Amino acid sequence: MDVEIGEHVGQYLNLPALGDVPESGAGLLVVLPGGGGGVDFHPFVRNIQAQGLPGDFAVAQPIAREWRPGQMNRIVWPTEMSKVESMGYSTEQLVEAVIADVSEVKAAQQKLAQAKRKSAKK
Repeated sequence: MDVEIGEHVGQYLNLPALGDVPESGAGLLVVLPGGGGGVDFHPFVRNIQAQGLPGDFAVAQPIAREWRPGQMNRIVWPTEMSKVESMGYSTEQLVEAVIADVSEVKAAQQKLAQAKRKSAKK
């Protein structure tokens, strides 16, 4: 999934909750993958969700971005305190955008589920 961060676009993978979600919504675990911060870490993240979290937790996995050649050899997740030349956003900004995006999706899903429950009662 894509999220806008200023003039740039960040990416993340979203895993919805596996079990029943209460009306108050699902919990959220944000996992910054190791190694190069890419999608190749996704099977491990899926396993964390399946084996280590309650069924009412969703998981978001931001994808690291290479802002300049060779950067990933030193800094995979540039932050406000450890910037990389020409980076378009920090890791903190990416995580904030991911949480906001997942929250919007969850809110829409909750409204839909509530509407379905109401129509089923009629």
